[in-house]
Amino acid sequence: MYQRGKHDFQRKETKHQPEFSAIGSHSPRLSNLQDSPRIQDLQMHSPRDNVGVGIIFDAGTDGKGPDGIGLCVNGLSPDGPADQCKSIHIGDVLVEIDGVDVQGKTAGEISSLILGRPGSSVHLKFFSRGRFDRPYHVTMERKRTVNRRLKLPHD
Repeated sequence: MYQRGKHDFQRKETKHQPEFSAIGSHSPRLSNLQDSPRIQDLQMHSPRDNVGVGIIFDAGTDGKGPDGIGLCVNGLSPDGPADQCKSIHIGDVLVEIDGVDVQGKTAGEISSLILGRPGSSVHLKFFSRGRFDRPYHVTMERKRTVNRRLKLPHD
């Protein structure tokens, strides 16, 4: 366990690609999300009032996304803000949060930008999978989501 800023982190490596969550939950920590063997268990202990938008990101082996292109969407929490907006899809690449370029930032740095108070808005900019010529933007309201069965590519 190590401390960075206001957050305590505990990292458990697996042989598979790690993932990062922007879900938030009733628990103040982001924990092992479902049964995916590709998850790096990155548990972040943050203030209880911080919540996310229900996106699971593939953080890659270095925490900066596969191939260093940015964090890729790897799943959505059913009925979470990201799922309800119907614009975000598996494989999309996150490039900006509230006007801040996140390419090259670590999962922990990105988490601190996505998580916030329930009811507050967050503006995200993505590139659709394989389409880096036309970004799209979504604004969502942060809310508590429940860690339950995720929508994954094979669903």
